[in-house]
Amino acid sequence: MKAQGNRHKAKAQTPPLAFCLLPPAFLLRLLPFRLSHNPTTAVSESATIHPQFRNEAAILAAAAELELPVPVRGTVDLFQTKGHSGLILKLPGWRYPVVLNTTTGAAAMDTYNGKWGQPQDLLKFQQLYGFHAAKALALRQGKTVTRKVKADGTLQLIVSC
Repeated sequence: MKAQGNRHKAKAQTPPLAFCLLPPAFLLRLLPFRLSHNPTTAVSESATIHPQFRNEAAILAAAAELELPVPVRGTVDLFQTKGHSGLILKLPGWRYPVVLNTTTGAAAMDTYNGKWGQPQDLLKFQQLYGFHAAKALALRQGKTVTRKVKADGTLQLIVSC
């Protein structure tokens, strides 16, 4: 039994080659995420990123890629709540805009359970925002970034080591 314990310790000390595909440590510290790791697989790592909307340039880039109106800074009232300030994002078919507070990272919206706006529209924007924010951080560190669109529509972000 003692030999097995030592063998597991040796594996934990030697990360698989796949760690080169992970976002560098600076990305992992700055973006909220959950990481699932399978130590027997040395091909790739997966991370689910839940971005906070703090990077204005990434917000503008995601809106441009989706061909949305340019988000402008302002204050709007939603159906039940008043005075939301931040970047105002207008999604197609939404009765009220989404307000992105770049100070707190929060998004304020009112979809009336999907009757006033489809949540998947915001999820698509959120996914592109996460890509552009991660890309900006990686490029500042001299890394290269590529993305692939998977069959289910999700993005795979590959950051060089």
